[in-house]
Amino acid sequence: MRVMIFGGTGFIGKAIADKLYSVGYQVDILSRTRESNTQLQLRYVAGDLIEGSYPALNGYDVIVNCAGEIRAEDFMRPLHVVAVEKALDTLSARCGVHWVQISSVGVYGPRVEGIIDEGDEFKPVGSYEETKAEGEILVRERCLEKGIPFTVLRPSNVFGEGMPNRSLAQLLGMIRKGIFFYIGNPNAYTMNYVYVEDVVQMVMLAITNPNARNQDFIISDCVSQRDFVQIAREELGGRGTLQAPGSLVQAISRFGTFIPGFPLTNARISALTLSSTYSTTKAEHLLGYSANVGIVAGLRRYCRHLKANA
Repeated sequence: MRVMIFGGTGFIGKAIADKLYSVGYQVDILSRTRESNTQLQLRYVAGDLIEGSYPALNGYDVIVNCAGEIRAEDFMRPLHVVAVEKALDTLSARCGVHWVQISSVGVYGPRVEGIIDEGDEFKPVGSYEETKAEGEILVRERCLEKGIPFTVLRPSNVFGEGMPNRSLAQLLGMIRKGIFFYIGNPNAYTMNYVYVEDVVQMVMLAITNPNARNQDFIISDCVSQRDFVQIAREELGGRGTLQAPGSLVQAISRFGTFIPGFPLTNARISALTLSSTYSTTKAEHLLGYSANVGIVAGLRRYCRHLKANA
């Protein structure tokens, strides 16, 4: 089976490429800079997704699109929407290509409580989330119109060794140093993450399981904030954790807006005071999904990685 990966040089894309290669797929990775690789079935193909410069896509069995821009807003819509439309325009049902789109649970918006599943309405906030939502809606509409099979995967916060995003490492560092404190009741708040190997597992199911065709799936896991902190302290060390009323923390945050670089922002407070969870019931029922690693084992692995590389 021949696979093209858009975004294959990124954190998630590399993990997907390595897994596909390990099970015998022929893997091509689109890259703006041709990279050397001695593996015969895993090769980097020079091209640019936004410019539409890449080999003919009708020769592939699967296209996995995990390309994403999280910083430069000017590039978000060109990459997440316009480039996807251009690529889909080159395909038809007779090509036999299966399109796998990696999206985000961010398309549902900042829900603070309740269980979120695939039937919930999209309410994205921010350029990244809005363009990711627009991109996956485009994939569904265009693929159904053309008769191209597709699967949409929506992971929550993906983490693992080697990820470039340092926000989780910074949070764990605060716990280790004993400067993290609970905001309100930590048993009531959830930490929604998914280990990168479990995302890769879902991509494999999307490719191999016929029940994944023309479907969308959430992929996530969670623990309570108290359990999250306890796991981190067991692996990294750290003193006991204090608890502060939410109203006091909000007041401190408002005062901190006048201080450049103040760490206690409204966004961080919101992220630490969520009681919402993302359901994987659909993936479990249709695909037989059960996390190979899970958030607890994954968090322990990541903490050990940070400790070993400190």
